[in-house]
Amino acid sequence: MDYASPPFPPPPTTFKDRRTGLLLFGILSLIVGGLCALGALLTPLAILMGQAAPRAPGGPPPADVRSIVGAVVLYALIASVFIWGGVGAIRRKRWVRPVMLSVGWTWLLVGAAGMVYWLMALGDFRDLIGGTVAAGPGTPTAVPPGMVNALIVVMTLFLSVVYLVIPGLYVWFFRSPHVRATLDYFDPAPAWTDRCPQPVLALSVGLAFAAVMSLSFLPYAVFPFFGLILTGPAAIAAVVVSAVLMGWLAWETFRLTPRGWWATLAMSIVLPLAAAVTLLRVNPVDIYRAAGMSEEQLAMLARMESLHGPGAAIVTLVIGAACVVYVVYLRKYFVATAPSPGAGAPQRVLT
Repeated sequence: MDYASPPFPPPPTTFKDRRTGLLLFGILSLIVGGLCALGALLTPLAILMGQAAPRAPGGPPPADVRSIVGAVVLYALIASVFIWGGVGAIRRKRWVRPVMLSVGWTWLLVGAAGMVYWLMALGDFRDLIGGTVAAGPGTPTAVPPGMVNALIVVMTLFLSVVYLVIPGLYVWFFRSPHVRATLDYFDPAPAWTDRCPQPVLALSVGLAFAAVMSLSFLPYAVFPFFGLILTGPAAIAAVVVSAVLMGWLAWETFRLTPRGWWATLAMSIVLPLAAAVTLLRVNPVDIYRAAGMSEEQLAMLARMESLHGPGAAIVTLVIGAACVVYVVYLRKYFVATAPSPGAGAPQRVLT
């Protein structure tokens, strides 16, 4: 790269120039975004082809066509964020650091939870691939045990890379003060992200992501809450209200309003408790039945041990407790201003 090209002179020696790293992570982001965009295009076709294709006796049931909505929303959302962030990294925009740090932390935390659930479901996955879940107990497995074990190892390594390694790299790179100094040098004008502290922006991004993803449950018209299973119009209304609430919280936390902090804290307590109570009091199969899944799918789910017992409820409560701790940690950022006694500078107070 030509350091002497206008309008920038060579960077000062007070920080390490990270333009090459920004270029590499920008390209990586574009690749991730492109793959997700491809997934958004191909997933509906794959699900529809799976519905139409002949299925061997005892094989797993095809995916629900309604899952197209959730998959397309997820892939399209991730594709948009990473393509936008990739372009920003290549162009060395100062907003890209807080945005990609927020994305990286959200990805890493969601991935860590995903890995926990994956490890809990290993036995069910082994039975599913081996044929015992689909064909029933006592039926010889269709796949040799050695191949099943190898597939589990490969899947675990793959998920570890996707859920932990790649987002960890994003966090490691973009949290560097040298990356921040490089971006501030090449893009000195204030950016929209400067109005919100980085830890709070991560919370706001997570809330916005949850708001969009919650809408993918609309086709199922089911909403479990504190042991109750809402269906039909009531469930649709509950999903829309929860999505609007999380979207509002994303905006309010970005604006650093005290009411945004209090409401987020309340939601961080209520939602995990509601989910845990539901998991303990309601058979998960009944939730899927209310969502309209076929009897064949319900029979397979009924034999999955990871869906039953207190394990899922315990993990949910642990994740909820971590969220509460994080929101409490952010308390210092959610302030209102009041005149400072004596001096003319404003004093920060929480109301």
